[in-house]
Amino acid sequence: MAVKERKSRIRKKQEILESARQLIEQKAYEEITMEDIAATVSLSRPALYLYYKNKAEIYLALLTRGLQELNEGYDRALNALNEAKPVDTLKAAAIAFFEFYGRNHAYFDLLITKRSELVRESGIDIVEDFEVAGKGAVTPIARAYESGIATGDFRRRDPQKMAFVLRSVAIGIAVGFREGNLKFPEDVALLTDMVLNGILDTST
Repeated sequence: MAVKERKSRIRKKQEILESARQLIEQKAYEEITMEDIAATVSLSRPALYLYYKNKAEIYLALLTRGLQELNEGYDRALNALNEAKPVDTLKAAAIAFFEFYGRNHAYFDLLITKRSELVRESGIDIVEDFEVAGKGAVTPIARAYESGIATGDFRRRDPQKMAFVLRSVAIGIAVGFREGNLKFPEDVALLTDMVLNGILDTST
C-alpha cells in the first residue's frame, strides 16, 4: 500500500471513530447502525465495511483510542510530579481518570457494559490493540502500588490485582460524578478517605 493511500486510510478511520463517538452521545449503542455511521462520513455502507467489519469493531477501536488518550493523561499527570509519594501518585492518576471520564463517558461506559460482546465480535488485530491499551491503563497504578509497598506505605498485596481494584472503585466514583450524586473535584477526598485508608500500611 502506497504511503499516500495508507495516510488516507488512517484519516478515514479517524473520521469513522469520531463519527461513532458523536453518534453515541446522541443515542444508545444498540440504536446505532452501520448506515448511521456511513452516512456521517460520506461513505456507502459497503465502503464502510472496507474499514471495519461491523459496529463492534468500530466501538472497540474507539475504546482503544480512548484508553490510549487516558494513558497519555496519566503520563502528563505523573510526569508533572517531582519525587512524589506513592499515595500522591495514585491521587494524580485518579484525577487524570476522572477528567478523562468526564469528557468521554458516553462511549467509555461500553468498557463496562459491552466489553465481552465487543471483543467477541471484533477481529484479532483490533482486539490485540485494545488489550495492549487496556494493560497500559493499569500499569501506572500497579507501579505506584508496588512503589508504595517498597516504601512501606501500602499493605503487601498483589500490585496488579490492586490496580484493577482501584480502577473499579475509580469508575464507580466517576459514575457518581456523572450522575450528579458526587461533586468533582470536591468529592475526590472520598477516594482518599475510603480507599487509601484501606491500603495504607498502619502496622508500623
